[in-house]
Amino acid sequence: MANILCVYENVIATVAITEKFFHDLSNYDNRIAVRYIPVIKLKKQDISWCDILYMIRPNNECFARIAKLAHQYGVTVAFFLDDDLMNLPKAHADMPWRKKGLANATRNSDIIVSSSPLICKKYGEKYNVLRTVIQDTAVPSSKIKKHVDEKNQKIKIVYSAGIAHKILFDKYIKPILGDLDKRLGDNISLTFMGVHPDVNPSEYKMSITFVNPMPFDAYRKRMEQENFDIGLAPLDSTDFTKCKYFNKFIEYAMFGVVGVYSNTEPYTFVVDHKKNGILVDNKPEDWLNAICEVVGNVNLIENCRESSYETLKKRFDSVTIMNKFIEDIPEIIREHRSKQVEVNTLFFIKFRYFISRFGDWLYKSLFYFKVGGIREVVKGIKRRINTIRIEKRENSLS
Repeated sequence: MANILCVYENVIATVAITEKFFHDLSNYDNRIAVRYIPVIKLKKQDISWCDILYMIRPNNECFARIAKLAHQYGVTVAFFLDDDLMNLPKAHADMPWRKKGLANATRNSDIIVSSSPLICKKYGEKYNVLRTVIQDTAVPSSKIKKHVDEKNQKIKIVYSAGIAHKILFDKYIKPILGDLDKRLGDNISLTFMGVHPDVNPSEYKMSITFVNPMPFDAYRKRMEQENFDIGLAPLDSTDFTKCKYFNKFIEYAMFGVVGVYSNTEPYTFVVDHKKNGILVDNKPEDWLNAICEVVGNVNLIENCRESSYETLKKRFDSVTIMNKFIEDIPEIIREHRSKQVEVNTLFFIKFRYFISRFGDWLYKSLFYFKVGGIREVVKGIKRRINTIRIEKRENSLS
């Protein structure tokens, strides 16, 4: 049996999805045992126990030091990255010590695992890591819900996104909202899931609803209940966004929602235009025309819905994904250390981690102050408090 130690900083969606994958993987193959531990709670006994150290989004120097320590005891080190954290957009507080920590964590890793082939190529070449693995999201067949053909009175459109995606709505969808309402207002409804743009429902004929952010499981349950027809997923085309994952395709396809996506990576890795989704050039008028075309074409909706369902079943089937993962990283099914070892204390690593977190807080506060003064700092604090609340709700449901 091989022991896998998954280490992370905060409970975010990526962490929740990865935990679910390893939970299913250990149930699927009894040669695998997994521990899932936040870095601040890591003990030396955990490193002594593991055969593989699997770090999730390790953009802190403490991960690099833990990886180096694990190597001393014959542990295979892998890390998972689903965002290009070395190339954050200007709107993000880009802390240099975190980039340095990520670079060192990469250098101290044996395997790069990513949902993006672009990240695998970029980081593998830059930091001379020879082994890279592309990891898709596993979707159990039991979780795929076919659209309930109950003939909604109106075509139900959803814009499901995080708070940070408000800018994308303002850029691509809001400019056409008036024209969309004039053309189709009597025939459509629009629901915002998790994001609350500056839109006044009373100004439009269409029904407009806002749903607050919620824990991951509750979100999926709500998506299933709503029985949406069309989902919007605008995305800028930059070096950073191209390295993201097409989670939105999976989320929409799981519930029979036909996605309308920006015509850029990562969506072009999975969406076949007018087959299992709609690709749109990033111009407001193109978004207007695409939405109107889909709303007015029932056959297109049904065909895309059925095709996206088949894409999930064939390409993202849980067993297929798990078998590929074991094939790509055979170390996860075999113990490759001859005996348990006594690992040195982690006290100083954790102490430096605490110092770096204080530096994070100070840097972010100054960054937001420069961007928008005290008001922006307060907004940043509120966003963090809201994130913590969601994390606590996630933990209480798990």
